[in-house]
Amino acid sequence: MGDKMFERTKIADCLVYYAKKTLSNNQICYIYFINHDIYNNNYHVAFAIANKRKEIIRWVSSEKNRIEYHQTGTCGLEGLIWAKDKILEFEMFLRERKKDGTIEIYGADSKRIRVYKYALSKHGYKWDHIAKRMFKHIVCEEVK
Repeated sequence: MGDKMFERTKIADCLVYYAKKTLSNNQICYIYFINHDIYNNNYHVAFAIANKRKEIIRWVSSEKNRIEYHQTGTCGLEGLIWAKDKILEFEMFLRERKKDGTIEIYGADSKRIRVYKYALSKHGYKWDHIAKRMFKHIVCEEVK
C-alpha cells in the first residue's frame, strides 16, 4: 500500500495522519487521525467536507470556521463511503507498522452517530455508551 496512503503532520503538538479527496461535486473532504495520546496510540478521527480547503484547515486547527457542526456535504454518500474506506485502510496502516492502538470516532449529533454505528459496527467497532463514541482496539500480534 505504500507510505503515501496517509500524509503526516503535527497539529497542536499532536501527531496527525490524514488523507484528502476532491469529490465529484468539487467539494473537498479530509479525514484526520489525530494521536492525542502517544503512549497509548489513541487516534481520534476527524472528518469534514467543505467547499474550500482552508475552511477544513481552520476547523481542524480549532480556529474560527464556517463548518463547525452545521455545514454538510452535498455529495450524497460519496464522502461518507470514502471516509469509511479510509478508516479501514488506517487499521491496515497501523498493522503494517506493527502499532497497537485505538481508533475513536465521535459524532457531532445523533444523526451522524446513527450512521457511524450502522456503517462501522459491521467492521468490529463497538459503541461506548458512556463516552458516546465508536471505537476499535487494533492489536498487532507478533508472528513467531
